[in-house]
Amino acid sequence: MEPNMPPFRAFAPTVFYTNRSHWDDSGRWLRERFYSRVDAGPKTAALVSKLTTGIIKEEEKIERIYRFVVNDINDVKVSIHFTNFEPKSVDTTLKNRYGNNLDKSLLLISMLKAANIDAYPVLASTTLLEADFLPTLDLFSRMYVQIIRKGKEPLILNPMSKACSSDQRPAIRDFSALVIQPTKTQFIQRVAIPQNINQLKTNLSITLNERGDAAGKLAFGYEGYYDCYIRKIRNRSEGEIQPMLNAISRIFGEGTYVEDYSISNL
Repeated sequence: MEPNMPPFRAFAPTVFYTNRSHWDDSGRWLRERFYSRVDAGPKTAALVSKLTTGIIKEEEKIERIYRFVVNDINDVKVSIHFTNFEPKSVDTTLKNRYGNNLDKSLLLISMLKAANIDAYPVLASTTLLEADFLPTLDLFSRMYVQIIRKGKEPLILNPMSKACSSDQRPAIRDFSALVIQPTKTQFIQRVAIPQNINQLKTNLSITLNERGDAAGKLAFGYEGYYDCYIRKIRNRSEGEIQPMLNAISRIFGEGTYVEDYSISNL
């Protein structure tokens, strides 16, 4: 397995079958299983109130709640197809302090609801689908959360994006989506990710001494989806960070190492 590789089903021969004739049928099946577990009760409301004390703006509330779900609830990386699309209860996820993709989506939606913010589950496929494809949920590989905002584009969040802020896009490439709202299902053939959103900027300067030894300065700037990678080292010790940076530096040749480094804007 490689980082950001397409889903296994995107390049391996796969047979799908279903007894449903329309996306609405698949959406109705999932809606009944998911929304019955949304819990914005007293415990959830108390947690949200604690996290958002003194905050008035909705955008800031979304940011606080989202950061709690992605940072304080550990990820269990298991395919949504192995969950039978049945997330664990909000209480269980909060107690365990870990959850899979569906568990964390349910928790995020429940907490947003407790803050009077409407949010919906979104099934996503990085393999672009057509509306007339076989309407089976097996075509989707992950779940995001959509928030409808007045006068703005819908905000789609990835509850498994560790340490990323809520203004970032959930994926590195365009994807197809099935939005499961309380009363309807919406199939979106392509959710576009603008190319200028996700960028990795580098700046390299090298000098040579009389013996031919090279010394240089390499600066990385991450934006959008790529920002996830650098934020992963925020809570790492120096003893963990140095080997990671040395490994990166070896792309320039054996024996290359990092003499000094600095990290900002985490």
